[in-house]
Amino acid sequence: MSNNNSLFENLKNSGNLRIAGVKIRGNDDIQVFLSLVAAVFEKLGMPVAEYIKSLIAVGGSDKNMEIEILSSGGDGICFVADGQKLFLGDYGYISGMGLTVTRKPEVDDEFAKSDGLVVILSSETEALAKMYLQMAADDLPCGCGEQCEGPVALKLIEAETVDDAAKVIDALRQGENASVVLNCEKTDEETAKIIIDTIKAEFPNVQFHQVAHKTCVITPENVTVTIEKRN
Repeated sequence: MSNNNSLFENLKNSGNLRIAGVKIRGNDDIQVFLSLVAAVFEKLGMPVAEYIKSLIAVGGSDKNMEIEILSSGGDGICFVADGQKLFLGDYGYISGMGLTVTRKPEVDDEFAKSDGLVVILSSETEALAKMYLQMAADDLPCGCGEQCEGPVALKLIEAETVDDAAKVIDALRQGENASVVLNCEKTDEETAKIIIDTIKAEFPNVQFHQVAHKTCVITPENVTVTIEKRN
C-alpha cells in the first residue's frame, strides 16, 4: 500500500488486507456491519471482500443486502443498502460531509503511518462505525530494525451449544494476536457460562470485553479494545 494513493486505490489494489480492529456504536451489531462492508467491497471487486466474508461465515450470521453504488473513487464510496444512503471513506471524506468523527491521533495517526487504512461508515447524519485494515503480516514492509507485530486475527463465532467453546479455543490458538467476537445470543445463561469457563480454563489470561448484550470480544493481554459508547 502507498500513503500517496487514495483510499479507494489502496482498497482496490491490496490483495491481502486483514482487519486489525473494529469500533461500532454502543449495541450495534458487528456482524451486520461486516456483512455490509463485505457486500460493498464485493460489488466493487475489492479483494478484501472475500476475507471479510470468511469472518462472517465463522460468525454464522451472513446477511444478504441489496447494494447500489452511487459513486466511488478517491477517498470514499457513496451507496444505498436496503434503501438507506450510506458512505464509506477516510476521515477527510466523512468530515467533509460536515460530520464529526472521533479521532485519537496517538492511535489513528500512528496506525496510518504503519501502512494501515482507517475506513469509516456513516449515514447522512452521523458516523456509525470504524474499521482498521492492515496488510497481513507476511506482506508488511520491514527493515526498521525492530520487532514488528502483525495485525489482529479477528474471528466471529456465534455460539449455540457448549461444544462451540472448542471453536473459540481453536481460533485463539491461531496466533499471538488472535481474537474472537463471541455472540451468545442463542444460548441460555448456563450454556454461556460453561462456554466462557471452558475458555478461561484453557486461556487463563485472556481478556473479555463486553460490547453488547451477550456479546464480547476475547483478546490476549497484548491486544487493546476500545468501545465507543453512543451519545
